Amino acid sequence: MTRGIAVVTGGSAGLGRATVRELADRGWDVAVLARGEDGLAGAVADIE
Repeated sequence: MTRGIAVVTGGSAGLGRATVRELADRGWDVAVLARGEDGLAGAVADIE
């Protein structure tokens, strides 16, 4: 099976963050984008 690559905007909170977590759990490579850095650290910690 090939791995997918996803770019998720609004990935630091809410539906975007849940999408990031789900894709990462399924083995996708995920690029997470957000307006600020505040929530990104938590989102990255969720998927590492």
